[in-house]
Amino acid sequence: MRFQFAFLVVMSATSRVIADDTLDASKANQPEVALRTIAGRVIDENDKPVDGAHIVWHVALGKPGVLLETTTDSEGRFTCSTPDVTPKLPTWKHETLWVFKSGKRLTTANTRRDGIHDEKLQQLEIRLLEDVLVTYTIVSEEQTPLADVAVEPWHFLTHRSYDIIPPSVRKLMTDKSDAEGHVRISRFDRKSLFTIHAVSEKFGTQQIRMDGRNLDEAHPEVELLPAGRIEGQLVADDPDLVKGIDVYLTTQSLNNRMDEGFAQVKTDDEGRFDVPAIPVGTLRIGIRGEDDASELPRMPQGNVRPDDTLEIVIQYEPAVVVWGTIHTDDTDQPIPGAEVSVRYGSWHDVGIVISDADGRYEARVLAGDVYTQVIAISKEFSNYVQTGTPWNERIKVPSDDTPFELPSIRLQPTKVLKGKVLFPDGKPAAKVSMNGVHNNRRYGFTKTTETGEFSMQLPKNVEIEVIQIWLEDSQAPIECEIEQEDPLVLRAKQDPN
Repeated sequence: MRFQFAFLVVMSATSRVIADDTLDASKANQPEVALRTIAGRVIDENDKPVDGAHIVWHVALGKPGVLLETTTDSEGRFTCSTPDVTPKLPTWKHETLWVFKSGKRLTTANTRRDGIHDEKLQQLEIRLLEDVLVTYTIVSEEQTPLADVAVEPWHFLTHRSYDIIPPSVRKLMTDKSDAEGHVRISRFDRKSLFTIHAVSEKFGTQQIRMDGRNLDEAHPEVELLPAGRIEGQLVADDPDLVKGIDVYLTTQSLNNRMDEGFAQVKTDDEGRFDVPAIPVGTLRIGIRGEDDASELPRMPQGNVRPDDTLEIVIQYEPAVVVWGTIHTDDTDQPIPGAEVSVRYGSWHDVGIVISDADGRYEARVLAGDVYTQVIAISKEFSNYVQTGTPWNERIKVPSDDTPFELPSIRLQPTKVLKGKVLFPDGKPAAKVSMNGVHNNRRYGFTKTTETGEFSMQLPKNVEIEVIQIWLEDSQAPIECEIEQEDPLVLRAKQDPN
């Protein structure tokens, strides 16, 4: 199904598998993953075991994703194993272990790097430090304190990037504002916590950026956006298409923080839906639908305004079948198992499809502009990359019953560039993210070692114009220049401070 991100949740304490109705891991076309196990011990700052710590192993993304949950025993020990019914998702590995206990700081670990699996099983050691709570004041645009606003941490910095904290962990960390608008949240540093969700009946659900805030002031304020209302209806020739449909709505604010609003509703038998409160901003809509649907919704544009009702009608139109192929450019080899995003219409109109053994994929779209972008490929073809700006290479798809062939996707071979990065003072640029740039597109994402050494894969047919490094707390990259060609040594154009 489109926009379907289910999660397989395994509670190891009870050997119970919980899944929503979209997950059917027993299907023949869902290959199995080999049984994998991790084990470890959770200790505190005094090396004492932490009993009852909540453990979530986020094994894989995709549809469905895989989450495993357990708790530590009296000795702080835990074990997690993926069941043999877990769907195989080779291109969407996640491998993040989340560990939390009330009174302790949220901590994550990279199980792919830090853990060894199966017969080579070794113990992970995870240290939980004492937590410090910060009291925030939730206020309206008029600076009035707001009570009964539920606040939960959302995006947290892990070894991968800013990831969404698993639902069960968020639930343990949620607090609600009191009559004075005060709410207590763990004292994450400025880099760790990127966003929170604030939920209330009057203001809806708001995602608010937290990075860069001054945590040293007394009761730092979190200001909520005003909200409006949405009344809508889905209209299709087949009335069954619009009954009981999940509608996902987001609003993008125009303030400097780029905060967002969220709502999820289900249509009635007439295709109608109502959102009592959603933050003001530019509206975006996503609708869950079957992959083989004969009609697809054409999403309207609109803006939610304070204390106003936005009325929208979403009309379904006949779907057009499109197909294409994906090959290596140098050897013309078909690439199976590639995840391809086929985009059409408005922002959220997208189908994620997977190429078959012949490198062929197929999707249903609306007539009009369409473009394709490769999301992920298997390890076998990891030395290939899509170049250019596919999001600008739009194809006009006619309204026709005949399947329409899209231009073939040709992935370019890559070459390995190795070297070392130094800061102007001669010190190594340790553990910084870096990439190359060509025509405003970034390639070869990688990270330096403790000694500033790096290895990046860059497309052979692209001449890299500049190499950049990114510091963890920086909003802008630092360009590098070549100091020595053989062996390659790059020097950043400015100091980290």
